[in-house]
Formats: sequence, structure tokens, C-alpha cells
Amino acid sequence: MESQLKRFTFLQLSDVHLDSRFLSGRLGLSHSQRYERNNEMLLSLYRALEEAARRRVDAIFIPGDLFDADTVTGPTINYLIESFSRLGNLPVVIAPGNRDYYSFASPYNPRVLQARGLPPWPDNRQR
Repeated sequence: MESQLKRFTFLQLSDVHLDSRFLSGRLGLSHSQRYERNNEMLLSLYRALEEAARRRVDAIFIPGDLFDADTVTGPTINYLIESFSRLGNLPVVIAPGNRDYYSFASPYNPRVLQARGLPPWPDNRQR
């Protein structure tokens, strides 16, 4: 008897670096250019999540550096929380990286979100 393997589809993205300063390397971006690049990164993330939902993937994997922990802003964290919430029960699995590592002061810590007046991460977000 032949066994049937269930198909598992997923979206994987990493090294998004939301709210990055864009100061490394030879980019030499102005403040307004850095602001514009960060907005483009948010839009790209939104489109990727939208596409994952449209294609009805089984999970979303983000293995590191979703944001830069030292410079990530409250509005960006709130945007992430809202975006993941809109996905309903679709699991979003995040493995913090070297730029967004989990620590006492990390936005992944629910106490930090509460202290900053931000909503909690949705139930579908898993770490």
C-alpha cells in the first residue's frame, strides 16, 4: 500500500531588517532615502504576507533579522502585530536572529510591548 504524503507549502523570508539605519557599507543614503527604503521594506513585507495568504500556505517562516532591535520603532512593531493578526490562524514562526535577538529588552518580550503601550503578539505568531 502506497503512503500518501501531504503537501506542505510555506513562505520563508529573512533578513528583512525593518527600521534599519542603512549606515553600513558604502550606501551613503540620506535620512530621507533611508526613510524611503524602510517604507519600501514594510510594503514588501506586506505584499509577501498578502501573497502567502492568497496562496493559502501552511506556514510562514522568518528565520532571523525581521527587524533591527536597536532601531525598531513602536509603529513598525505595531504594524507587524497587525499584519500577523490579519493572517488569522496561519502560523508565523519566527527564529530571532543576531539583529533581533530575544532578550529582556526585546520587542519579542510581551512585557516590553506592554510597557511601550503596544498590543501583544497574536496567537498565530510562534517563537
